[in-house]
Amino acid sequence: MPKKHIVTIIIIVLSVIMFMDFRLNGIDVFESYFRQMETDSVRDLRKDIGYGWRGSSDQKAEKTHQFTVDPLEATELFINNRLGSIKIKGEDRQNVSISYKLRVYADKSEQAEEFIQQLEVESKINGSRLEFMLARLKYPDYIVAVLLDYDLLVPRQLALDLTNRYGELLVSNMANDVDLAAFHGEMTIFNISGEANILSRYGTLYLASVEKPARVDVSHGKATIKNIRDNLILKSNHTNVGVDTIKGSADIKLSHGALVFEEIAGNVKVDSRYAEINGESIGGEFIGDLNHGELTLHDVRNNTNITSNYCDLNLYLSPVLNDFWVDCRVEYKNIKTNLPFKVLEVGNHQKELKGESGTGEIIIDLEGKSANILLFQE
Repeated sequence: MPKKHIVTIIIIVLSVIMFMDFRLNGIDVFESYFRQMETDSVRDLRKDIGYGWRGSSDQKAEKTHQFTVDPLEATELFINNRLGSIKIKGEDRQNVSISYKLRVYADKSEQAEEFIQQLEVESKINGSRLEFMLARLKYPDYIVAVLLDYDLLVPRQLALDLTNRYGELLVSNMANDVDLAAFHGEMTIFNISGEANILSRYGTLYLASVEKPARVDVSHGKATIKNIRDNLILKSNHTNVGVDTIKGSADIKLSHGALVFEEIAGNVKVDSRYAEINGESIGGEFIGDLNHGELTLHDVRNNTNITSNYCDLNLYLSPVLNDFWVDCRVEYKNIKTNLPFKVLEVGNHQKELKGESGTGEIIIDLEGKSANILLFQE
C-alpha cells in the first residue's frame, strides 16, 4: 500500500477518535489534548511562573512587605491571585497579619527594579468582605511577569473566598466556611470547622479534617480526601482520587479516572463513566450507575443496587453477612460465584443468579449489560 494511503487512513482514524471523544466529553477534551502535547520544559515553566510568563528572563526584582489590618465588621476574606501563592493560617486573634513577596521579571533588571517600586498590595472593606489585591497598573511591554506570594495569619472565625490561578494554595485551622479554587498548582486544606467548597484544576489536592459537609470538584489531577465528619459530594474528571473516612454519606460522580475509597459511614451513590473504582467498608447502602470501567467492592454487608453497562462488577460479601437476597442479571457476559445458588440461562445471551440466605433482609441487586459479574463471599 502506498505511504500516502497509509497516512490518509491514520488521519481518518484519528479524526474519528477525536470526534467521538468530543461527543462524550464536550469542550473539555480540547484542553486535555493540549495538555498532552506540552513538553517537560513548558510544564516546568508553567509550574514556576504560570501563563503570565511570555518568554524567558533572568532579570528580576524582589520586594517584601508586612502589615496588619483590622477587619472591623468584615466576616469574610477575599483574595483573587493570578501568579504566586496564598498561604493562610487561622488563629485566635483579632487582626489580620499579612506578609507578601513580590517578584517582577522584565527584559532588563533596571526595568524590573523601577516597576516593582510602583507595586503594592492594598486592602479594603467591601460590605462584609475584607479584600486584598495588587494595585492595578498597566504593565509595559518589557514586563514579563509579576508574581505575588501571600502569607497571612487571620482570625479563625473569618470565612474565606480564595482563588489562586497558578501556584500553591494552603489553608489551615479555620472555624468558618471556606470557598477555595486553585488552578495549575498544589492545594492543601486541613482543619476546617465549617463547610468546604473546593475546586481544583490541573493540580494536586489534599483535603483533610473537615467538620461540616464538603463539596469537591476536581479535574485533570490527583486528589486525597480524608476525615470528613459529615457528607461528601465529589465530582471528578480525569483524576485519581483517594477517599478515606467519611462520617456521613458520599455522592460521587466520576468521569475518566480512578477512585479508591474506604470507611464511609453512610450511603454511597456513584455515577461513573470510564472509571475504575475500588472500595470497602460502607456503613450504608451502595447505589451505582456505571458505564465503561470496573468496580470492586469488598466487605459488602448492606443493600447494594447496581446497574452496569460495559463495567465489570466484582463484589465480595462480608463473611458476617448471613441474611441476604441475591438477584443478578447479565446480558452477553457471565456470572461467577461461590454462593450456593445456580447460574441459569434465561434467554438468548442472558443469565441470572437468584437465591436467599437466612431472612433475605439485605438485597444484592445487580444488573449488567456487556458486563461480567463476580459475586463471592469472603
